[in-house]
Amino acid sequence: MSTLKKISTGLFAALFGVFTIAMTAQTTNPDQEYTQAEAKEDVTLIGTVIDAKTEKPIPEVEVEITKIDESPETNKEGEFITEDLTTGETYTLKIDHDGYKEYKKKVKTTKMESPTIEVVVELKPVEKE
Repeated sequence: MSTLKKISTGLFAALFGVFTIAMTAQTTNPDQEYTQAEAKEDVTLIGTVIDAKTEKPIPEVEVEITKIDESPETNKEGEFITEDLTTGETYTLKIDHDGYKEYKKKVKTTKMESPTIEVVVELKPVEKE
């Protein structure tokens, strides 16, 4: 192999190695909180609380949601909304309303096409003895 060819091959290998190290340093930055694929997004939860027996909406029901400071209350149509959820989290909805059995359900927010989750909560009336 000629001396010129050896030098150019060695130079290419050295430059490629430096380029690879620079690219690795960029992609493993410890200060970067998320990669683009793992970026957190806001999720809106829209729900309706109804009576499981009559299927009528239940107004003025407080909906506790773990991990957020807000407990939305249903309107006259039994609807509630919160925009405080984020992708990649699991939340628990808890409802303890007079005359109904306690309700608990986990909601997992994953990366989805639509940043809105819709739920219908059916509260079961407490049986009178």
